[in-house]
Amino acid sequence: MSGKLTLREIAEAIGGKLLGRDEEVSHFTQDSREVRNRSLFFAIQGERFDGHDFVRDAMDRGASAAVVERIPEGVQGNFILVEDTVSALAGLAAYYRKNHLKETGIIAIGGAAGKTTTKEMLHRVLSSQYRTHRSPKSYNNHIGVPLTLLNTPPDVRYLVLEVGTNHPGEIEALVNIARNDYGILTNIGPEHIEFFGSEEAIAREESHVFLHADVGFARREDIEKFGGSMILPSVLLHPPSLEEALKEAQRREVGVVFRGIYFPNVAWLENALMVETAGKYLGVENPMEHLREFKSESMRMEIVRVGNLEVINDAYNSNPLSLRALFMSIRPSDDNLFVLGDMLELGDFSEYYHRQMAREMVSMGHREVILIGKHMRHFYDEIRDEVRGDYFEELEEAIERIKERLRGKKRLILKGSRGIALERILHYL
Repeated sequence: MSGKLTLREIAEAIGGKLLGRDEEVSHFTQDSREVRNRSLFFAIQGERFDGHDFVRDAMDRGASAAVVERIPEGVQGNFILVEDTVSALAGLAAYYRKNHLKETGIIAIGGAAGKTTTKEMLHRVLSSQYRTHRSPKSYNNHIGVPLTLLNTPPDVRYLVLEVGTNHPGEIEALVNIARNDYGILTNIGPEHIEFFGSEEAIAREESHVFLHADVGFARREDIEKFGGSMILPSVLLHPPSLEEALKEAQRREVGVVFRGIYFPNVAWLENALMVETAGKYLGVENPMEHLREFKSESMRMEIVRVGNLEVINDAYNSNPLSLRALFMSIRPSDDNLFVLGDMLELGDFSEYYHRQMAREMVSMGHREVILIGKHMRHFYDEIRDEVRGDYFEELEEAIERIKERLRGKKRLILKGSRGIALERILHYL
């Protein structure tokens, strides 16, 4: 449960008009399916749905009230009328942070890749010693971050907050709401470069995770490369480099063992080094020990068995950083078949990065791949004479070829951007 607020207090905080009786609320959502007792429902206009169309459903499910821009015809209940429900949500979250989360240390995690895995790892480490809350799923945008704040109980010691961006200005807006005490920047890379134009612009955007932080955690290589354009906090701590850690690690067919702990992806090891540094600073002894048996969310190095076939489902998303890490994590073998989908939101840089990743795949010794998506044509053209490869523009066109190529294989590795949804292959298998 979050802290309890009254509808009157909320209306005053966001400059809204309360229509109906005053009640306490302790849960906040924009999804009517998540409504429960004492919920406040925000009717938000999205790309595909208008939350005002679901106010009746929210009331039927027991919502105490709804924050609306207009009252839907024929719907009875308590309402807070505002000009803009998105602005009202942000304003209420900022108010709650300032007045009800004074004693909560907020850690904001940004970066091009690994935010969710780092968030889950750090939550696991801090929870071993403190009452800790975290962003659910990938609640890292202008809706998810305010809802996470509002649903954080006031007696929580640490809140691990994921903040994401795909357009300039988003990180700054989010941290101005959260006023985080600590900042973690997992890495800087070309994710969403279509909307930024350069990695330097991405670095400036992501560095806003340090805007209000007293202490920040970042990789030394990112500091050295982009330090001139980063907003640095008063104290900056960095973990050991991945290269140093890999010298100690034992390689497996998939992943590595470091200090006796198995990580299926070398990027996870890099995330763990960041978490170890942050955990130690925040008073946890031996943070790495709490990452034994760590498992991330689905479709992030998720291992699925289909008969005798091992499927590594890393199809939640893809960008040059995460794809390179995947190539590093798999030992080259004739037993492996990669199925790779487009890396999206690279804009004018798409051909460059798809060709670059093709060279990375070959340089690491991988030789069998099926490529899917319009942008993967560049990947295929770069290495078509050096690997056993097939190219298809649509997934459905590739299914029979995938089944054929899997004969005699032990392992199928899936990786692509969310828009490609390569996990659909599992249904066909």
